[in-house]
Amino acid sequence: MATDPDAMWKPGYVPGTPVEPADVPERAADPSPSPSRPPPRAAGAVTTAPTSNDEIVMAVDGPPDVPAGRPPRRRLVLGATATLALVAGAAVLIDRSDQDPPDIGPIAAADDRRIPKSVEARWTTLLPGTGNAVSTRLEIIGQELVVVVVDDGSRNRTSISGVDALTGAIRWRRSFSFAPPEVRILDVIDERIILEQVGPSQRKLLGLATADGSVAWELSADEHAFGLVLDGSQLVTRVLRPEGVPDAFATEFLDPVSGATIDIVSGRPLTSDLSGTWLIGGRDGIISIDLSAGWSAPVPVSSSGITVDEQLASIDGRYVVLDELGDLVELVPDPDDPLATRRRLRVSSSDLAQLDAIFPAGGPTFVGVGRGFVVGARLDGDEVASMWRVQASVRTVGITPQGVVLALSEAGAGFLDGVDFIVVDAVTGERLAASGPAPSYDQLPLIVGDGFIVTQEIVGGRERIGYDLDGNELWRLPVSGTLRVGNGLVATLNNTPAGFEVAIYGPDELRPAATVAPDG
Repeated sequence: MATDPDAMWKPGYVPGTPVEPADVPERAADPSPSPSRPPPRAAGAVTTAPTSNDEIVMAVDGPPDVPAGRPPRRRLVLGATATLALVAGAAVLIDRSDQDPPDIGPIAAADDRRIPKSVEARWTTLLPGTGNAVSTRLEIIGQELVVVVVDDGSRNRTSISGVDALTGAIRWRRSFSFAPPEVRILDVIDERIILEQVGPSQRKLLGLATADGSVAWELSADEHAFGLVLDGSQLVTRVLRPEGVPDAFATEFLDPVSGATIDIVSGRPLTSDLSGTWLIGGRDGIISIDLSAGWSAPVPVSSSGITVDEQLASIDGRYVVLDELGDLVELVPDPDDPLATRRRLRVSSSDLAQLDAIFPAGGPTFVGVGRGFVVGARLDGDEVASMWRVQASVRTVGITPQGVVLALSEAGAGFLDGVDFIVVDAVTGERLAASGPAPSYDQLPLIVGDGFIVTQEIVGGRERIGYDLDGNELWRLPVSGTLRVGNGLVATLNNTPAGFEVAIYGPDELRPAATVAPDG
């Protein structure tokens, strides 16, 4: 688990999850933020308020609109909704209530990656390089490009390659003066690969052109800033945290093409409605910004904010706060009063009074996390009802068109039925699949827009199993290395004596399979 005090705010971090090396570097400040930033807009400066699947065993021991000409953006990292939730860490099968699950409308901010229906080997490409595969990064952009980050064999240098996803031809390769563990691929937006370097001597954001890998823009940052792309957003975001001021944050929004600052608002990202609208704020107030189609003007929500020890969840158009006392209260904006009213909600079970974190799951439902358990809940009037419960900890979170899907693990020796991970529909509590251990970040269950992939131990290694969102097995692939999903394609990366081997798997209708040797 990360020891970095800022780790909880970084994309991809869920407490209890193995943290990638790049996420916890020793860092020195780079005191050269952009001098051209506009002053932060005050979030509070408002004058008016604004799982078999059906067998249940009791647990023991208590897509977004896109402007014309702008291609859809795809999600590469763990959803920021989960990133910003402080999830805690254990158990058996799921205890579900007899309530009918609510209808969930389409989730506009759903992951737009799609799992292939079959996985035939299409091509394999060798890239020169050395080092441990732990120090690599791999992403696949739709059906177009595979981005590979590897050690190029020299000290503290990184090779980033763009490989044609359909042919395996190496389109471009660029060398950078930082080590691979320092690199995080945040996302790809508007033909820009958004990277964050988090090294010991410098910290920066970069936008690389997908066409040739050239650096389109580069921004220095200090040690208290970190980048992310918020769920449902078309922009790059930086959260700025001034040194020595523990509860002071500012959020900067950047144009993905140019890297130019669009605006800075005070506060931090608090919650998403899963449709691209985010609440930003802190102690001094809260604003709402619709980021689904780019930048839009902030809308005041309340000049009564929340503290750093509280959490806010946007649930079916309502704002629920987990306050410092562990109570669930609704923040009710009053147009006639700039200070929002807090109304305590009634809870149907003791678990709901022992939560450490909450985050939306879709419609009127949300997920609550306590010490050693996870609960699915539903907001109904002024009451919060428990829908399901399991002793476990949250490891990964995925946003799908039908709501949030979770990967959960048991904190000790595994679940009572012998599995290490379960994948659960957060809205219904249905257990969709189970899997074996995940010794590293790359073996954790991977949840995308229309399915998920889990890892199982087999003789001689591991295999990946693909499922749809109903829990139906689609395919098995005996690979052990890093795996990523694009638009109906799967890419894998393994280190070999000859170099780094990149492979693509997908349906038969793709171009003929090929093997491509490294160039140069």
